[in-house]
Amino acid sequence: MTQKKKTVIDEFLYELSTNEKGNISCSMMVDGVERTFEITERDARSFSQIFESAKRFKQRKAQRPPLHPIDIANYIAKKMMEAGNPTNTIALQKTLYFIQCEYMRYMGKAVSLFDSTDAEDILMKWMFGPVYPKVYHEYNLFGSLPISSLPFTQVVSWKEDNLEEALDEKGITLDDIDKWLFTYINIDRFDLVDMTHRHQIWLKDAEAINKGNKKIPYDLNELCEEIISNPNFFKMKSK
Repeated sequence: MTQKKKTVIDEFLYELSTNEKGNISCSMMVDGVERTFEITERDARSFSQIFESAKRFKQRKAQRPPLHPIDIANYIAKKMMEAGNPTNTIALQKTLYFIQCEYMRYMGKAVSLFDSTDAEDILMKWMFGPVYPKVYHEYNLFGSLPISSLPFTQVVSWKEDNLEEALDEKGITLDDIDKWLFTYINIDRFDLVDMTHRHQIWLKDAEAINKGNKKIPYDLNELCEEIISNPNFFKMKSK
């Protein structure tokens, strides 16, 4: 999968006075190098508005807390409780995995739905398939029982109001999350496990995983390649 080279424009400057040609002299810092050119006054004002908007967006993004897997896990757990159909920890983890996969399919590239790079937020290969360790440790108290409430630490710390804005910056909405979660959450949990076990990205490490190794992460580039190349990636095994 080819990645497009990005040009980083740090700042746009211009003098609001015309030269002998009737144009405005401008300068930009492009990939750390200053570039000068001339444009009309109207274009200069348009460019200025674009960069001001981009600057405000960057400031808002910097102020927003990072999106973690636990945020989506809490949303799923709460959604299912409100629907009167509480989920379980295995289905929660596998649904989180498929939401990440659906997000990459939607975006058409290897990209994480989540901002956090904490070790506890990295998708790992475990015996029952993909697991986000932080989500596991928070929800493990329910064991195999239905998730009847958010963990106490999440009740205290989780801010659902941040979700909509965070997802908007990711190019999706809560409606997308709902569509993906309801595609998988009600599938039998062990059928979900079986689906993930048939993915080559898990199978290639199955021997080590089944010996108890819990430190093998998913490579999102590799995962995305399999999503694109495997037409059965999102399908259940025929019974």
